[in-house]
Amino acid sequence: MHFPTGRNFEYMEEPGSCPIVGVFFLVILLFAPAQVLGSGTGGGCEMAGQSGYGAVSVHPDARALSEELAVYVTRLSREAIADHGSFTVAFSGGSLPNLVAGSLGDPAVAAEVEWDKWVVFFADERFVPLDDEQSNYQLCNKVLFAKVGVAAGNIHPAPVDLPLADCATKYEATIRSLVPEQRFDLILLGMGPDGHTASLFPGHALLGEKKALVSHIFDSPKEPPQRITFTLPLICRAKHVAFVVTGASKAEVLGHVHSAGSSVDYPVRHVRPSDFGESGEVAWFLDAPAAAKL
Repeated sequence: MHFPTGRNFEYMEEPGSCPIVGVFFLVILLFAPAQVLGSGTGGGCEMAGQSGYGAVSVHPDARALSEELAVYVTRLSREAIADHGSFTVAFSGGSLPNLVAGSLGDPAVAAEVEWDKWVVFFADERFVPLDDEQSNYQLCNKVLFAKVGVAAGNIHPAPVDLPLADCATKYEATIRSLVPEQRFDLILLGMGPDGHTASLFPGHALLGEKKALVSHIFDSPKEPPQRITFTLPLICRAKHVAFVVTGASKAEVLGHVHSAGSSVDYPVRHVRPSDFGESGEVAWFLDAPAAAKL
C-alpha cells in the first residue's frame, strides 16, 4: 500500500490473535511504507493505515471485519444520538448488508443500539418493487432491520412506484426534508470489481454531477439497468463514509485505488470530501483477500 511518506509504524497483536496472519501483515508493512494508526477494538490480527483516500483497516476474514464494523457503527450511532438526537445512515446493497448485520444483529450487540433513533436511507436502489429480491431495501430489511426492530416509519426507501426520474427527484426532496444540512452521519458503501460504488460506474456521466444529490440511471452496465443513486456531492457531504470490501476479486482494483502512483480513474477514487469543500472522514474496512495487493 502506498501511504504517505514515512515509516513511523507500529505492529500490534492482540491477545488471542493469529500469529501467522500477523506475520503476513508485518511483511506488508515492512515492504510498503505506511503510517499505522493502531489496532482496532475487535478481535484477531489487524493492520491499519492511511492512504490518500481514507483510513484503511485490514482484517483476517469477513467475520473479524464484521465485528470491527459493528464497533464502528455502534460508536457513530451513540455519538450522533448524544449530539443531535438521531442517527442518519444510508446503506448500499450487494454483500454489505449481510456484513453489517453479521455482528450488529447479534442480540448482545443490538441491545446496545438505540434503533428507534435511526433514520435510514439507501445510497442506491434498483428500480424494482420493494418486495423484489433484487431490492436493496428488501435485503437490508430482511437481514437486519426487521430483526432488530427498526421502526418502519424510520426507514425511507426510494419511491419506486413513481416514474424513474420522479423517483430520484422525490427521494432527494425527502432527504432534504429529513437529513439536517443533507449531511448523513454515516453512509455505508461497497465496491464492485470494476471500482464502482453505489450506482456510480466507471466512465459514466454521473461522476461529473455537481448539483443533484440523487439521480436516476437508465443505462447501468449491471442488471437491472434502471436505478436510483446518491451522487458524489451527497456522498462527500457525509460526516463519515465507510467502504466495506471483501474478496480476492477486489484486490487488483484496491491496489490501484490506494496507490499514490496509480492514475486509473475508478469511481471510488472520486469519494474525497475535501474535493467538495467538505471535512467528512472516509474509512475502508477490508478483509485479507481484498487487501492482498495493497
